[in-house]
Amino acid sequence: MPKGHERHLAALGLETNAEYRRWCAANGLRTTLCKTWIQRRDEVRLRARQSQISKLETRMERHTRVLGFSTLAEYMAWCEAYRFSVSTGKTATQLEAERTFHSEEKARLSLATARLLSDRPDLTLEAIFRGEVTPRILQDERFASVIAALDQKRMKGKTRGKYLELLRCALGQSRMMSDSGAACPHYGVLPSNTFAQGLARVAELYAEWRRPLSDWKCPNTDPLTQFRSLVHYLFSEYKTPPFLISVWFDPDEKSAEAGRLWWLTLAAGGSLRTLSLPIMLTQKERHAFLTAPDTLMASAALRWAQARGRGATGAAAKAMLNSRLREVLPDESFWDTVVRFFVDHRASPAQIPLIVDFLYSRKLAHEVMQEGNTSRPEFSIKGRTLVSLLRLTERWHADRMRFALSTVQEWTPLPCPPLEIGQSVLSSDTEPEGETKTQRWRVQEILNTRELHSEGAAQRNCVASYHNDCLSGKSAILSVRRWIEAKNTFQRVLTVEVHPATRKVVQIRAKCNRLPHLHPQNPTLQTGIEILTLWAEQNGMAIEAGA
Repeated sequence: MPKGHERHLAALGLETNAEYRRWCAANGLRTTLCKTWIQRRDEVRLRARQSQISKLETRMERHTRVLGFSTLAEYMAWCEAYRFSVSTGKTATQLEAERTFHSEEKARLSLATARLLSDRPDLTLEAIFRGEVTPRILQDERFASVIAALDQKRMKGKTRGKYLELLRCALGQSRMMSDSGAACPHYGVLPSNTFAQGLARVAELYAEWRRPLSDWKCPNTDPLTQFRSLVHYLFSEYKTPPFLISVWFDPDEKSAEAGRLWWLTLAAGGSLRTLSLPIMLTQKERHAFLTAPDTLMASAALRWAQARGRGATGAAAKAMLNSRLREVLPDESFWDTVVRFFVDHRASPAQIPLIVDFLYSRKLAHEVMQEGNTSRPEFSIKGRTLVSLLRLTERWHADRMRFALSTVQEWTPLPCPPLEIGQSVLSSDTEPEGETKTQRWRVQEILNTRELHSEGAAQRNCVASYHNDCLSGKSAILSVRRWIEAKNTFQRVLTVEVHPATRKVVQIRAKCNRLPHLHPQNPTLQTGIEILTLWAEQNGMAIEAGA
């Protein structure tokens, strides 16, 4: 090996003669190992220049990626456009200046795009449908429900296109998309209870549209009436009952699908006789169903029609809807006989909820309170009188009270804090006229069977029978109470039932099952309603009409 060759290889950063020969050949140099000191000096200088160029290229590639360019050519074009040097041998100061300028320019473009999207919601919709969802779009309440609907429904093809068409129409002509609250008051604040979800269900049935969407004239009214107008325009040849609008927002997909079938059948001029209803109705009852109050949901309207069609008074029908009969129950043939029993025996509205709770426990609850007092699915009211049924009901409530005192069961509370507040009210007649005072009020949840039965005993109602619903999470019971200074305790004013699944207050009762809204002259009850309303608003709850 020639003298000094090993030192020359080390200076070049090469290890073997084979690597040296390959490097010389790649750079147009002689591949012999015997070279003069001048040739070796030139080779070391060439190797140093190549190493420096490689480092510069690596640094520029990294800089190009940081700026967001995929190729060096794109970066050079950007430099030329914004009058930066196109040389690859830039100093650290030059590179930092480019990064600062690019970051500021990106922020300016992002802000301009956000402003454009805010001013042009149709462009925001297009961005969402392309999958370009930015944090700013996520913060816009108008489009959060749209994104949720797209994620849930996973629409494709023509359905997706029709949904975009509906949203554009709703944004451009109506106030539906500007309302971020509950679309239908029946269900409260739920992911399914938004106009975006309702329009998604309309889009899924685009094959049933009878008229072009572009010809729809939006009425100048509230958003729900505008939605009702839209679906009537798209689907209806005939009028449908106003209360059926709730089927488009039903959180239960199965019942929502059945309800939409009812809607489409009636809108096309079909008859209820052709439908498979969960509650069988006679011709008179079907007429009552079509004229049910607007404040009812579809299942409650079926029960209303069943009761009214058989001759129940309005008060008795409302009492049935204020019990478990407001829902479609298993073994409807039995509950059909119960409704007929109430009508034939002229049961008072106050008695109906108590009896229904007893019958529900007997038929469906499968609870055990004491030996010989278990549920009996074969239980029947055939041959019974109202007096005998009331006697069984009272005995059952007494047994439940004894059971509650001997066994305490607890359940999971709602994710809602209790409310304690001072409320200014007018003084009573015994105090100076016109003077106001502050009362302490509390809204608290009942969390075990002993408290539940104490509430029922104090308020003289049947709330104690709801402990199975509380244990299963189907219902939650609240107590609205007022502080009594003389007794140094809180007095129960209202008993409240909440459905956690729908986040909705479904029942509000004063002592002896009185309806507070029927006693506007009672300031205590009305103040209790105000306190409950405040609690509901703070926790995103809706209060059902007529609760």
